[in-house]
Amino acid sequence: MDNTLTENGSAVFLDENDLELTTLACSSYDNGLWVYTTQNFRLVRFKQDLTTSVDVQNINSFVNTGIQPNYLIEREGQVYMNDSTLGVMVFDIFGAYYKTVPIKGLSKVEVSNNKIFYLKEDKLGVYDMKTFEEFEIPLPTGKVKDFYINENKLYLLKEGKLEVYKLE
Repeated sequence: MDNTLTENGSAVFLDENDLELTTLACSSYDNGLWVYTTQNFRLVRFKQDLTTSVDVQNINSFVNTGIQPNYLIEREGQVYMNDSTLGVMVFDIFGAYYKTVPIKGLSKVEVSNNKIFYLKEDKLGVYDMKTFEEFEIPLPTGKVKDFYINENKLYLLKEGKLEVYKLE
């Protein structure tokens, strides 16, 4: 679907590409798609025409441990794959492993301006990838169900409402 929710393609059958055990997917630049599959612990990027442009095999060998990622996102020319027990693994858009940021216990991350954002109780946790500093931003009262960051705006989904704040 495009940005107006108009269908612009057909369904993608991952099992036809040897990706039956896909557990994560996210959008990529130029209408591409990243998927992570537990089969061979692969991170694969498809172009818009569904041809493979990147195929990183056996990610376990990079981090020297078994992984169980729970979130995948591409932002600012990098791919971030979160594993709640290991941290946030960072890859470039060509699939080269860069590093693991040791923030543990997360279920979701957002990335903006070289910072990793995450929910931490009633605060927004921030990890600055340039200075390696970690700090917290207090959030308005009320239980946050989900969050999203885009163009220096913080979107908080709460029970029955969406709140928008400017990030400085």
